[in-house]
Amino acid sequence: MRESDTLCGGVGLRIEGDHRRAEIGYWIGVPYWGNGYATEAAKAVVKCGFGTLGLHRIFASHFANNPASAKVLRKIGMRHEGNLRAHVLKWGEFLDLEMYGMVASDVERTLSVTGTHLQAE
Repeated sequence: MRESDTLCGGVGLRIEGDHRRAEIGYWIGVPYWGNGYATEAAKAVVKCGFGTLGLHRIFASHFANNPASAKVLRKIGMRHEGNLRAHVLKWGEFLDLEMYGMVASDVERTLSVTGTHLQAE
């Protein structure tokens, strides 16, 4: 959390160095939902991934029934790339995954237009 040392969630990259790509993943504790923490953290990690780590592509997925994650991914500049139908078995139910991604040139183009897209809020 910004105001304290309280852990409210996590964000990270699962890097595939041979392909210069990574999957971003995050979680936020329920009491902290809706405060922009996931977006802020994901922006910082994406900026590091493309800038410091020199990645070419960052991608993510979310369960189709989780519109909040879709909102986070769109806010950080990812594009919807498709749907994997009944891809994950969770709690006895097959769930769809929505796939999102971005490549380095997307970020460069966005930054040149907005100047601030990936800066932490």
